Amino acid sequence: TDVEEFEDNPEEYIRKDIEKSDSATRRRAACDFLQALCVFFESQVVAIYSQYIDIMQKEYLQNPIKNWLKKDTCIFLVLALASKGETQKFGITKTSSFISIPAFYSNSILPELQNQDINSLPLIKADCLKFLIHVRNQIDRDALLISIPECVRYLSSNNIVVQTYAAHAIERLLLVRLSTDPKFAAITKNDLIPYAQTMYDSFFRILTSDKSYENEYVMRAVMRLSSSLNDAVLPYLNHLMEKLVMILRRSCKNPNKPNFNHYLFETITVLIRTSVSKNPDVLDQFEQILFPVFTPVFTEDIAEFVPYVLQIIGFLLESRPCGITSIPDSYRALFQLILTPSFWDRSGNIPALSRLLQAYIEKAGETIVLEKLTIVLGVFQRLVSQSKIHDHEGFAILNSLIINLPSTCLINYLKDIFIVIFTRLTKAKTQKLIRCIIIFFSYFIIKYGAKEFITQIDSIQANMFQMVVERLFVPELSKVDDNDKKICAVAVTHLLCDPEQMINGIYFNYLWLILLQALLDLFQSTNDLHIMSAAERKKQAQEEAEEELLIGLDDTPDYTPAFSRLAFAKQPRTDLFGSSIPDARCHLAKCLQELTSSHPNQFLSVMTNGLSKEQLLDIQKYCALANVTLI
Repeated sequence: TDVEEFEDNPEEYIRKDIEKSDSATRRRAACDFLQALCVFFESQVVAIYSQYIDIMQKEYLQNPIKNWLKKDTCIFLVLALASKGETQKFGITKTSSFISIPAFYSNSILPELQNQDINSLPLIKADCLKFLIHVRNQIDRDALLISIPECVRYLSSNNIVVQTYAAHAIERLLLVRLSTDPKFAAITKNDLIPYAQTMYDSFFRILTSDKSYENEYVMRAVMRLSSSLNDAVLPYLNHLMEKLVMILRRSCKNPNKPNFNHYLFETITVLIRTSVSKNPDVLDQFEQILFPVFTPVFTEDIAEFVPYVLQIIGFLLESRPCGITSIPDSYRALFQLILTPSFWDRSGNIPALSRLLQAYIEKAGETIVLEKLTIVLGVFQRLVSQSKIHDHEGFAILNSLIINLPSTCLINYLKDIFIVIFTRLTKAKTQKLIRCIIIFFSYFIIKYGAKEFITQIDSIQANMFQMVVERLFVPELSKVDDNDKKICAVAVTHLLCDPEQMINGIYFNYLWLILLQALLDLFQSTNDLHIMSAAERKKQAQEEAEEELLIGLDDTPDYTPAFSRLAFAKQPRTDLFGSSIPDARCHLAKCLQELTSSHPNQFLSVMTNGLSKEQLLDIQKYCALANVTLI
């Protein structure tokens, strides 16, 4: 029975209850039947069952010890009757107009949670905590604030289920947004500070106990609290890292709880990110603490942890200030390791390895990377030539080389790079590959210039550039991801306005107009062609990280048994142009203005005769934005 499972097998009880894997039980069938009745006879069903609920409530209050099952039934019935829509992400999202959730919570649930004996009637306490979890978005901020300290008290319960539900409730409550402004959390860091020490102490007491030391709900609560506290977590930093490192060492011996492990690494990442944003000098301390723990992960080949460790090391390296001439020796030693071919054999390692390699290229491109440039290019070739799944990682490495290395470093390799790309395109063309190629071409044009781009393409085969424009740029340009559209737009603008081959040469008659039309289509397909400030990018990254962790790990698209992306270690987006090109549309207008003024009538005539009225209007808008006039 449920009661026996609650007492004897709490982990299974939690799995069925929280994760809703109880679809085959009689209680779940009764709930489904009741909700089906409410679809057609809601007012009558609610009226009938409300009488039963009132009677059972009174009987429970008369003798709680004897009649606790009646309270359990009441809570179950109210949830079944009141819920008309529910998601794992938000709990109950739509409620019955015949039942007041806030009133039932205030009158029947909160008084139970405020009972000073946290160990009495543990199943009822668990029911009440579960009710709070489900209705968290249906009660106001004041009720949430009253509930937080009660949840904190139940972390000290003797019952594992109650402890877990209390931790889960805290974690879910911290995700609730203000109804008046969903951009902001209902519970702020200032609301949490008075309870932070107690919560951390309770969480780690549970996580270091013999019975519940790999409790994923508690670890997720640690992660969420650390994130919600933001810079207010810093006073607890040393204590937290000490505990987390201890847990990590223990988990290395038997990493059998993937969700728990994931939230453990997310928590470490949150602490790194918060600390470094306030004081970059603490990076060295994190490296000193973590590298000794991470080393056995590689030496003992703990496969479950390798992708996580690689991501965190990449995140640490990315966080190092730019302009530093050397990186610590620990990174130098690791660089040799990650270039080992066998490391790239395991599919789950590749995304994290690629990201780490890009971090090395960014921070030490002209030193240790340049010394091993041939091997790094070999990694690119292997990924692009041999893997449809990970070819984009190869292009990410190549793009990083293009961006960060001096242009002279790759001159001798350029033709071979283009041949590798076109060979793969010929053998196994995919939509993803085409997007990657267009983005690489864009980076190349920005770095080496449009003229050199055309020269490189045509050196492989005469007039091959025409095929590239007609078969790649024109049909596929508008399909690139939004994050990449600005770089592509700027590159195509230079392709239109810079090289002699396009302005006066062999390609003008065939390609100039259709390439401009493709660029205008790109502009129509997105608004993401301007830059965000550093603060806006940081805020967006934080919100995206929170968003990714709103739901369970098993439901996130980035989770696979082999690789799980750390949301809080998300690779930052870079804008190559910064404030130099705030808006790609204005940049096109300015470049066209220079082009038409240096070639009177030629290009204006082509545009007037070849573009549609809508496209001409678009160009006029862009010129107005840029405050220029075409001659």
